[in-house]
Amino acid sequence: MAAQERSVRFTKLHEKRGEVIAEMYGLLVEAQWAAQDFTSPAEWAGEPSKNEKYGTALKKSADFFRYFDRNRIYLPPELCEQFDTFLNGMRTKVIGFGVYLSQGEAYLPDEGIRKKHEAWSEASRYFDEEVPKGRLALETELRQLIGVEARANDG
Repeated sequence: MAAQERSVRFTKLHEKRGEVIAEMYGLLVEAQWAAQDFTSPAEWAGEPSKNEKYGTALKKSADFFRYFDRNRIYLPPELCEQFDTFLNGMRTKVIGFGVYLSQGEAYLPDEGIRKKHEAWSEASRYFDEEVPKGRLALETELRQLIGVEARANDG
């Protein structure tokens, strides 16, 4: 009887871990989309302004962080450490570029404009290069949890 109770508890915990990883993955994807939209050099007529995109990127990254922080107990310590580092970089890059938006380029000295474009480029590169690593870590964790072998091209 006790063994059966432990088995049921383990199954429920297993399900909860899967749900946490799946939700976290979805929030990470949304944060990535918002950040890439914000840091993209392409701007089209009728789109929200960079300041609006900045607000969206901050909100989506905060949503991801809050969910992760509330549910980190379900994740292995190594994955938590990886995401702590990743999230710090994500906030730094979004805010690092975003602070330049409050000042119009007309009011920035040449050095300020150079630094703005440098921060913009770094932020864009970060979301193109680092977020896929975080996504892969979550994909791998979920695949291991459900017993699916990773294919050779998954990393």
